[in-house]
Amino acid sequence: MDVATRWNSSFHMIERYLEQQAAIFATLLHKDVKKNIADVVTLSDTDNQNLEAALKILGPINTATNLLCSDSSPTVSLIHPMKEMLLVQMKIMPGDNAFVKAVKDAIVKNLLPRYTEPDLLDMLHVAAALDPRFKSLPYIPEGDRNDISKSMSKKAMAIDSMQSDVKVKDEPSSPEDSSTGTAVMPALPALEALRSQPLDQPEEPEEEPAMKKPRLSPELKPRLSPEPNSSENALESLFGDVFVTCVEPAKSLDQRVDSEIADYEKEPVVSLKSDPLQWWKERAGHYPILSKLASSYLVIPATSVASERVFSTAGDIVNAQRGTLSSDNVDMLIF
Repeated sequence: MDVATRWNSSFHMIERYLEQQAAIFATLLHKDVKKNIADVVTLSDTDNQNLEAALKILGPINTATNLLCSDSSPTVSLIHPMKEMLLVQMKIMPGDNAFVKAVKDAIVKNLLPRYTEPDLLDMLHVAAALDPRFKSLPYIPEGDRNDISKSMSKKAMAIDSMQSDVKVKDEPSSPEDSSTGTAVMPALPALEALRSQPLDQPEEPEEEPAMKKPRLSPELKPRLSPEPNSSENALESLFGDVFVTCVEPAKSLDQRVDSEIADYEKEPVVSLKSDPLQWWKERAGHYPILSKLASSYLVIPATSVASERVFSTAGDIVNAQRGTLSSDNVDMLIF
């Protein structure tokens, strides 16, 4: 059952052996097996104890691997927190025997050099910081957390500027003057009418309407006809304290980003069962810039397992016995 390229197979092999240990011992005691007992290799009690210890060590790694292979939830933000969590769990404890110490030491030596490149490490830190489940980054020193915040600010300004440039380029251009190359605004109809009208031409009086409007009675006139300055009183009664009398100056891009990061850091850490993408979707109005950065990072898959599963499934369906398919059918099958 052990496959060299799939380390989880070792975990499942040990788990299956310990689960079926009683059945294995009963089989070894069968008379047909006893005839060739010299050719049967059995495990000692010490070996069984070591297997039980190895199963406890490999259990968290198996869980972490399954989580990173998910294709329905963000996974890139899990990489660095899981690495730090596994390193903590692989610490040598006082009661560990020589076998357990050797297994833990081998795992730590394999994990430590991973994800240490500066650019890759910065990307994983920002991805974890943008995940509301791990944004507090408790396993990272305070100084490093400040650097991550600065890096997140730079990346947020860069992605906002890039998307703004794309929107400007996509907007339709205004009609240009062929001689100067500048945009020419179309003349308003009202202005054209005024320009065409002679200056010394007196305005013609409006004709009397055929039907005169009914006059209001003196009793209703004071109530319906507004008094002087009544429009100001009406506006004041309508808007009241809601009317804004002071407009704050517009903030620059870096000020808006810093403000969003400061508010985001004050947000409470959500449950591990929460969906980070849904969290950002609900707060996109409050964090218009950070939400763009989060959506561009959290959609990155941590592994290629999801795509490989598609090709494996296609390989199980399309084989020599079933014949070959056209390229169009294969594309439809895979995608």
